[in-house]
Amino acid sequence: MASSLDASAPEMVVRSVFKKYDKDGNGTIAQRELRELLMDLGFYVAAEDIPVILKEIDENGRGTIEMNEFTTWWRSNTRFATLQSPQALERTRQAASYFKYFDQDKCGMLSKAEFTPMYADLLKNKLVPASISADVAFKTVDRNNSGQVSFNEFMVWLNTVQSK
Repeated sequence: MASSLDASAPEMVVRSVFKKYDKDGNGTIAQRELRELLMDLGFYVAAEDIPVILKEIDENGRGTIEMNEFTTWWRSNTRFATLQSPQALERTRQAASYFKYFDQDKCGMLSKAEFTPMYADLLKNKLVPASISADVAFKTVDRNNSGQVSFNEFMVWLNTVQSK
């Protein structure tokens, strides 16, 4: 039998956890609500780290966690990995800062025009291998083919290329 914290918990359990922390009932979990959720689960998270963690879960870049994003995160076997490792949290914090710097219009997503100079900077600083062009990298990172890169897509890609 799966516990409510188990990634395989029934959909009904995942929905009830989401609703419990969606305090204002607007269908999303905001920073304040996420911090309460994490604290209740036994993770003390500094206030300045909440935006970084939220950005990791927020797939569409709107600044809040919607039910589908919450479910994806909850079902992930690595959902608490960043919280359990100071190095992982620091790496995510640095990636968020980097992403934010290149997000010129501050919409929470990177257009191809914003991604290209970021990719050039990553290459210059030897943070990613120089095996593909910016165009190919953008197409690879933009997993949902939206024409924009979310922070979540960026982190998945960054973790993949840096682990090679």
